[in-house]
Amino acid sequence: RADLYALGLTLHFALTGRLPERPNMHVPVPASAEGHRPSLVPGAPRLPAWLDEVVARATAAAPERRYPSAPALEEALAAGADGARKGVPSERTARCALCAEADPFGLGVCVRCGGTSPHAADRAILVRPPASRADREGVRMAVRELLGDRVDGSAADAAAAGERALLRVPAVSTGTVLEHLAGRGVPARAVLANRTWTAIPMQFHAMVMGMAVVGVAAGVVVPLIGWASPAVAGLWWYLAVREIRRPALASVGLATPLPPESEREVVEALAELPGGTARELLADIVRVGQRVASAASGADQAERVEEVGRILAGASRAARQVEALEETLKHLDHRADGNPDPGMVSAQDALERGRDRLVQELLQVLTSLGRLQGRLASTAGVSASSGEGLSALIGELEESLLTQAQALREVEEFLTHPSGA
Repeated sequence: RADLYALGLTLHFALTGRLPERPNMHVPVPASAEGHRPSLVPGAPRLPAWLDEVVARATAAAPERRYPSAPALEEALAAGADGARKGVPSERTARCALCAEADPFGLGVCVRCGGTSPHAADRAILVRPPASRADREGVRMAVRELLGDRVDGSAADAAAAGERALLRVPAVSTGTVLEHLAGRGVPARAVLANRTWTAIPMQFHAMVMGMAVVGVAAGVVVPLIGWASPAVAGLWWYLAVREIRRPALASVGLATPLPPESEREVVEALAELPGGTARELLADIVRVGQRVASAASGADQAERVEEVGRILAGASRAARQVEALEETLKHLDHRADGNPDPGMVSAQDALERGRDRLVQELLQVLTSLGRLQGRLASTAGVSASSGEGLSALIGELEESLLTQAQALREVEEFLTHPSGA
């Protein structure tokens, strides 16, 4: 994606009249993890936030964090402020708050870190506030940085003080989540979601009980206080329990317009794939595919949603295949060190061609879905030829998957029985 980086720098120069800061004019522009923002250049004109975000993403240091293709960048520029108003997430909010990987479902936490449906999120993550005031302030700032603009400041502060759950995740994700939080300087613990009331400080329970007891005693003299005090104490306790149960970051509520089988396959792929090109590309496809499925309407709505689901399921299998090919290529590189076997070189060439073909197929899927989304947004419907295009995409993707799966099996057989190759 070097071409997209170069295009991003060209946009930066066009908007500000200069390239990003560098030690001197004879060295390249240094990489920036978050990308180069034109708005940070002294004397630069006021730019809309969406345009600043587009340039920053295009010039991100990690290739997988840039736009996956030129059409995707074109779509972002064409959407402009309308895209922002329609809820297209920014680069920051489109990523997991914990691991910074792509979060195409917009849950705030990716499926690998525990973003899921409400029924599966059976653990509440609560911050353990430190004893010293300075340490508590450090945790408060760390939580604010973690949550960013996903929640308001008061909710972040309540979570940092342990007065409100930070988020809810499935039991199997608690270890990963706590590890990410510890790495960010946020001490935390996991409790059963239906027992978060046990995290309320004992001092609060004692205060509420004392209020009720004193009120009952005072009721001997003033009957109104006798029955009102326990009611007020109970109300206080109820509000405290309700507050601590509500997670500051609502990482649950996965509800997509996709068929259940397709959704399951997409979620499993995103949860299993490591960070890298395959996962980033799949996340972009899923994000655009969901918009296409949501925008479909009319008599062919069910058919269109089904087709999109099949495309996303196929893209999930293709992304897994790309990752499997990458792993096999690494293994071949390791074995080839000091042992230039012609058969192994031939196997590497075949796998590299297969990987590149699958990546190209995924880019074509992303481009086609992006164009279809644009047509759905600008017209009341689309022609039948668009549906035929989706069907053709599905067929091509399935054919490539079968071909590369066969090639991968042959290479694995070669590695297992090299003498028979």
